Amino acid sequence: MENSTGASAGGMIGSNNKYTGDGLVLAHGIVQTICWCLLVDIALFVVILRHKWWAVLLHALIMLLALAASLALALILVKQKGGLSTFEDLAVIYKVHFILAIVTLSWAGLQLITGILTRLVQIFSKVHPAVILALSWLHKVPGYVLILLAKATCLVGWWRFSTVGFWIVLGWCILMTLLYLFRWTLLSWLTSMSRSFRGDPQYKITPQNAVLNA
Repeated sequence: MENSTGASAGGMIGSNNKYTGDGLVLAHGIVQTICWCLLVDIALFVVILRHKWWAVLLHALIMLLALAASLALALILVKQKGGLSTFEDLAVIYKVHFILAIVTLSWAGLQLITGILTRLVQIFSKVHPAVILALSWLHKVPGYVLILLAKATCLVGWWRFSTVGFWIVLGWCILMTLLYLFRWTLLSWLTSMSRSFRGDPQYKITPQNAVLNA
């Protein structure tokens, strides 16, 4: 039950907004933040160089690592806190966090499937470029929404856990979002590679490079 200090059944914060729970809860928050507010951002920047054979592979491996680590620690925490039977005893904010986490992890699993399908269709030369582009966008657009949802889930967790932690994570998310939105400008400024996958009139769409233009 939620006590007079505002802590949930697991015991997370006191009236002074300071951490009062066990180390597992803190580890959970740190690992989830690293996974969804750092690793996935690195994966997004890596895939900018997807004209390189290793970039997409590295993108997939980083995302898989983030998903696996996030899921593993979440399951450990739920088990240690008594399983789903304690859900009704949680404060509303933690219920929201829990539900968002389930949606995020389930969605991430689907993203893994669409990502694999997108790459597999490229090995079939008879697949029309439009189909490849459609699959690419089916993976890309929901992927952006998923990452925003994951970051929101982290922020909800930090909101009641630590005000300072919340603002630090929020600031970091805003910074990485701005860097990604202006990634082409940064890439053009830092390197001369942007011509090969952006704005080259002679760079034609084929079944092999259709995804690169997405």
